Amino acid sequence: LLNRKRQEQQLRQVSTNTTSYCDARARIPLSLIKTLFERTARMASGKLAGDQLWCGRRVLLVDGLVVSAPDTPENQKVYPQSQSQKPGMGFPQIRMCAAICLATGVVAELQYSSVVGKKTGEATLFRKMFSKFKRGDLVVADSLYESFRDLATLKAKGVDMICDKNGTRQSPFKGRCKVIEETLKVLPRPDSNKGRFTEEEWEALPTTLTVRMIRCKVSGRKSELTLVTTLLDSEAYPAAEIVKLYKLRWECELDIRSIKSAMGMTCLSCHTPEMLDRELMVYFLAYNIIR
Repeated sequence: LLNRKRQEQQLRQVSTNTTSYCDARARIPLSLIKTLFERTARMASGKLAGDQLWCGRRVLLVDGLVVSAPDTPENQKVYPQSQSQKPGMGFPQIRMCAAICLATGVVAELQYSSVVGKKTGEATLFRKMFSKFKRGDLVVADSLYESFRDLATLKAKGVDMICDKNGTRQSPFKGRCKVIEETLKVLPRPDSNKGRFTEEEWEALPTTLTVRMIRCKVSGRKSELTLVTTLLDSEAYPAAEIVKLYKLRWECELDIRSIKSAMGMTCLSCHTPEMLDRELMVYFLAYNIIR
């Protein structure tokens, strides 16, 4: 269309060869893109006003996502397809975990890896973010992230969590819930398991952890909602306000949908892992700039 209009204006046609563009794009350092991404996140957080904080805290909504990439030998080697699929019947996959600021919608932290089993799941990626969280931050996540290890580790860093109760954890509540209920519960340290953490990591965990559990009924949901949080002060953090905040976790799902669908990141386009890394980070950089 562009060349047709140029021809009508008696101008020479523009080359459709994208080699020069691709060569130039490949020379952009990945470290530069990551630095700019991190800078946009810091700029957004630095401009948060007091009324944008929840009880004086920055709220980070954490969730995971998976995108696919072109089926090239190079991509398959670094980001292989799902192990449940036969060779040649699937596309390379990249798993991500994002921490999105509730107030700004900006992606504050991001980790990603291949999908190859143990030590590449969302929980592992989530733990790689811990050093970037600030004292006073509040992490809100679904039941996948509710574990003794993470609750205790973040609490020691001055970072609290609110999570939906993990299905493996026994509820202290009995009978049907009619109003908001809450109670404190002491969780014992899990048994040492070399498949889950090293001996040093296990020894560093406290022998017990006191958490606050809140149960309530939610309109439009058949089952009752049971939350686990390290916010123990019921006067400073009323149960009703915690429930109200947790309902806003859905904003994270909408932000991820915008990144994947509206921005077209569901399927990446680059044919090598090095360029996939650049493409991925440029998507998140562009998203942060827009936000």
